[in-house]
Amino acid sequence: MLSFRQWLLEYVAFAKGRDVDFTASNAIVFFSKEGKASYREEGRTHGEYSHAVKHYMEFQPGNALGFAAEIKGIVQKWEKEGGLDFIELVDENGRTLARGWNQVNQLARPLDWLCSLDYINDISVSKGRLSKLEVEIRRVGDKMRKLYDEEIVERMKKAVDLDSMSAKDVARICRTNSVVKFRANKNEEYCLDLKDNAIMMMRKGMVTTFFKFSRRGQQAEVIQNFMRKKPYLEYNSPDVKKGFEMAVGR
Repeated sequence: MLSFRQWLLEYVAFAKGRDVDFTASNAIVFFSKEGKASYREEGRTHGEYSHAVKHYMEFQPGNALGFAAEIKGIVQKWEKEGGLDFIELVDENGRTLARGWNQVNQLARPLDWLCSLDYINDISVSKGRLSKLEVEIRRVGDKMRKLYDEEIVERMKKAVDLDSMSAKDVARICRTNSVVKFRANKNEEYCLDLKDNAIMMMRKGMVTTFFKFSRRGQQAEVIQNFMRKKPYLEYNSPDVKKGFEMAVGR
């Protein structure tokens, strides 16, 4: 799935998907007129960085809020030094909620600051031009992306392969706190963390997403969450599907 060189670099091959905006919040802080004007859903900019902005909070909320505070601190420093030329808080309907440091500082929530990383990433992927402030803020997202990668790699290394197991053994494993993996639809691979209620999806060796289910659960409940989300999956091993059904009592 990952080459040896990729493992050494702690790099995850992550597929790019269609752009999705407002990934972390329903409001966003902009630091340039150009950034605000260009923020619209277009292209295939929704990759690893965007997924980290959207989902890292689910795994390490304390760290994610720390990154939000770091972004705010950077902007505050620019304001004190007289270098902050533009700042606006805008909601998902395009309405300006606050303008200028004092108003934005008062109204912006932690995830609104974190959401700013999404528009900065869109510009970067599209080869647009970032201001010096936006470049500095992007580095905060780079750190968060690396930690999100580490969450993925940790589960990849621990995952138990279900495809060679009997249905009975699959059902038994699914009643534990293991991380499991299996294949379906020929070229897809799934990884489920039965303790952490998380799912990773891969296609042709590239990660397509990694997040926690919104419905809480552990062990067989995670299997139930997965089967609700993917009811029509064609499992490569019939015993995996049968074992899942046994685990959830079907």
